[in-house]
Amino acid sequence: MNKQCIFTAIYAPPQTHEKNDFWNHLISFNNIFHLPCCVLGDFNEMLHVSEKIGGVPLSASKLYRLNNFLSTCKAHDANVQGRDFTWKKFIYGQLIYEKLDRVILREDCL
Repeated sequence: MNKQCIFTAIYAPPQTHEKNDFWNHLISFNNIFHLPCCVLGDFNEMLHVSEKIGGVPLSASKLYRLNNFLSTCKAHDANVQGRDFTWKKFIYGQLIYEKLDRVILREDCL
């Protein structure tokens, strides 16, 4: 059986001042597309505090954008195999790990 699906890759902005516009734009696309959707790429956001080790701890406000997107668009973070963290960097002598890359499936894709 063939099923049509919208499949797209993104690179979300890492700069805080650009994030809200990006996420609002991405949510607006959800209202336009009436086919199942899959989005993958570097979201530059985290869902849970456990998705970061090192550096400044995550606050609830830092987790809001991606969680809000999933809720608003009725989507889920896919459980993919591989490394738990997709980004690491030495900053001020401390190694930081974060999960920034992911695959998101709207419920109609499941």
